[in-house]
Amino acid sequence: WTPKRVLAWAVEIGEPVNQLCERIMARRTHPEQGFRACLGVIQLAKKYGREPLIAACSKCLRIRAFSYKSVNLMLSKNLQERPDPDSPSNLVDTELHENIRGAAYYTN
Repeated sequence: WTPKRVLAWAVEIGEPVNQLCERIMARRTHPEQGFRACLGVIQLAKKYGREPLIAACSKCLRIRAFSYKSVNLMLSKNLQERPDPDSPSNLVDTELHENIRGAAYYTN
């Protein structure tokens, strides 16, 4: 096998899977050392389906978790559907609340 062949299998599933496999191989001294992890990620499509795997790989790329273990854990716990903790939709709009003191309260 060559890195090109493994990436060709990954891109058949989706571009995020391909990008994650590229990152996995790039982190190794020799790309061949990442083949097993990449093949494991690709095999997760059979267990969980193509779309959940693409979503999990996209999220792993965003949070910089470049490993088979991260993708597998995310899929097993169904975390790929949850919003990222730092996404704007999770931030609380504090300016509308009347009990917020603000920075001026804490200045001397």
